[in-house]
Order: sequence, then C-alpha cells, then structure tokens
Amino acid sequence: MHVFSRSLAFLAPWLLLAAASNVSGIIEVDLVFPRNDTYAPFPLLPVVFGFRNTELLKFIYARVKFYGRPYDNDNITADGISATWNLLGTNYSANDPYFEYYAYPRIFNTEGIWEIAWELVWNTCTAESLSRDDGAHFYTNYLSGSVVFTTKNSSQEIDFAASTNNKTCSKSVGAAVNITDTLEVPSGSEWFGGDTCAIAGFLPTPSPCEITIDDATASSMSSSITSAACVFPTPPISCPSDDQSGAPRLAVGGMACLAAAFGGLGYI
Repeated sequence: MHVFSRSLAFLAPWLLLAAASNVSGIIEVDLVFPRNDTYAPFPLLPVVFGFRNTELLKFIYARVKFYGRPYDNDNITADGISATWNLLGTNYSANDPYFEYYAYPRIFNTEGIWEIAWELVWNTCTAESLSRDDGAHFYTNYLSGSVVFTTKNSSQEIDFAASTNNKTCSKSVGAAVNITDTLEVPSGSEWFGGDTCAIAGFLPTPSPCEITIDDATASSMSSSITSAACVFPTPPISCPSDDQSGAPRLAVGGMACLAAAFGGLGYI
C-alpha cells in the first residue's frame, strides 16, 4: 500500500477551541472484494468496500475513489471502470460494518488479469488550523492501495461471505484512520462535514479480518444487485419472473448501484 498526504503545515495548536464532544476511535475502510485471488468469470461483478466505526465518518468528510482495468495495461482507451463515492450524508446508524458497492456488467466476464486501484480521501483539522486569521483551514489526507486478481475458467465461484472468513481475509487491502477528538467548526467556514471536524492521530495498521459479511447480509446484497441489474432492457444476467427467485446471485449489504461499464479511465 502506498500512503501519502497533502496538507497545510502541521503546527501545534495555539488557540484552544471548544471540543465538540469526547469522540475517538479508529475508522477502517477495506476493499472487501475482489481480493488478490482467482475467480471464475462472471457477467456481473461487484466492487465492494466495507466500513467499520461508521459513526465517525461524518467528522472527516470521507470519499472513496477507485478504478479498474486490465493489469499492466496503461492504454487509457482500454475498457475499464471508475467511480467516486462521497460518503457524506450516508445513514450508517443501522449498519456497522457498512458495505458500499457498484456492480459492473460484462467487463469481467472473460479470462484475464485485472487491477483495482483505490484511494481514500478525508479531511481533518486542529485548533490552530481553525483559528487562522484568513479563516478556518482543513487538512486533506490520502491513503491508497491496489489489488490484482485473476478471472479464469473452472476457478472458484464468487462467494462474498466466504471471502471475508479468517482463512482469506488477509488477502484484502484497507486503510485505517485514528480519530482522537473533534472540534466545533467556526460558523461561516467552508466545510462540508457539518458543525464538527475531527483531529487525527497516528495512522494505525488496518485490520481487514474485523470486517465480515454474514450469510444474511450476503443474501440481501445478492438480491439488491440482481434487482438493479434486471431494471435494464438487456440485463447481463438471466432475471427471475415476478413469481420466481432463481437467478445468478452474488453474496454481497448496504445500498446497491449498478454502474455501466465504460471505455477509458478516470473518476466519475
């Protein structure tokens, strides 16, 4: 994993601001699927991220960006996938861990080697950064990583519950952010995270084995992806009739969104 950050100069706080609340904890963001493994080609393959300690995400204005393409192919005209998730405003209260995903049709329905590269972007503050004469400032931070996986005939079928068990979870990649406290943001500040921003500490080591998908969540995600795909005039899978439930199912929770494949790379 490559870790890097871009921020304002990090100075010791010189003006004591009101703490919003005694909030602390470690946020974890993991690429749950795909992992560094080999899978059978499938006409509808999701990219799944899992989030832990989701109640803290609102304090850091978190965004996840990712793209996928054939491995070792730098040709920007090659078929690929790309998405950006803005996690601000998401209702996390009912689900921890929380899962977010896109399902992509047809691109991965062939043998090949693929790369999914992702980036977590978030913002933090300090007492000093909120007290500048020219207005409140916020630090922009980045963590990034990638995973390479293979699609090959006669390989294992996609099973998201199994992919998060203790035998395979070490193959996932993720990022962790340590929140040590929060501060109230001065009124009139240009800040998308509400009235509060987070103070961050050291970058802890991610614990991907802590985010798992149980059978009930997997079934719910499978149904959501199937329903979303079958809205399209020419769905990539065989869809059940109104009185049937038999269709290719993926075991994946949370909100489902089907994204069309596109030519070229970039964030949307």
